[in-house]
Amino acid sequence: MPPEYLMALMQSIESGIVNFHKEFPKLVDKDVAFIYTKFITYYAAKSAGKKVAEPEVTSQLKQDLIDDILNIIDLREEMRADIQYIDNQNYTSGGRVFSSLASLYAMAFKRLEQSAKTWRKRNGQKGYLNYVQSFL
Repeated sequence: MPPEYLMALMQSIESGIVNFHKEFPKLVDKDVAFIYTKFITYYAAKSAGKKVAEPEVTSQLKQDLIDDILNIIDLREEMRADIQYIDNQNYTSGGRVFSSLASLYAMAFKRLEQSAKTWRKRNGQKGYLNYVQSFL
């Protein structure tokens, strides 16, 4: 189970995934896990201080999903929804505080990727999407 402080962020992202899937039902768990991996790489690089471009892929479906997730994160940043977790000793990962929103986002996407892979293995190509839809 992810830490409580990641839940709102993760549910925002998963809600966006569910809404996207309703509009584009051919989306499968493998696509979602692929996108999560792209975001892990992106936010891990940003948290290390590297200047990187936002994730881009050749598949229009996947790119549209990336853009939707980026919009969700932008909205959360505008609302300052996650800022309280940065440089706060009460919220750590492996005993280390989150030094930036990018490091927090990388952790959230790692958890989401693990979940997508687990539910796909358990329940097939839409196991994760069905699981997430069941509680949102």
